[in-house]
Amino acid sequence: MSLTRPRAGALEFELGSEDATRPWLVLASIKPGNDGARTVDLEARKVLLKDLLLALRVDGGQVETDAPVSAMVRAEFAQDGTPQFASGRILVGPGSFIDVGDPQAMITIGPCEMQIDWNAPRRVLAMPFPDRFRGHAIDTDGAGRGAAGSRRNLGAQSERRLGGAGADRP
Repeated sequence: MSLTRPRAGALEFELGSEDATRPWLVLASIKPGNDGARTVDLEARKVLLKDLLLALRVDGGQVETDAPVSAMVRAEFAQDGTPQFASGRILVGPGSFIDVGDPQAMITIGPCEMQIDWNAPRRVLAMPFPDRFRGHAIDTDGAGRGAAGSRRNLGAQSERRLGGAGADRP
């Protein structure tokens, strides 16, 4: 573990495992920007989802998982703490999720990659990622392709649920 202050107003944090069989690393930094803004960078490499849930205190002990999470996220906050932008990538898996009460209830996933983008003026968080289910691929940016290549547009409805600027659209 390392915590350094490379210059006035900046902070860098590093936490990792030296275990050669299961290495992981978390890097974070906060740097001063223009007009009192702060830029935050976060990078996680092969951190077990189980450990993240435990650290965030949301692990009720009901699900066991061996899925690793890697992420790169950059965000900027105004002087008052208001998010100005955030963007990045999150990769989960491959791994499995097991119901502790019923070990037969196991879900195995391959790698799943998600992009995130926060649009501050519209107050919309977009997380487009492909989700394959029964021959359909639907992405959360609102468009989908069925098994035969048909297209559906779910954009306005999806945006309305998120409470973004599109909430006024029919």
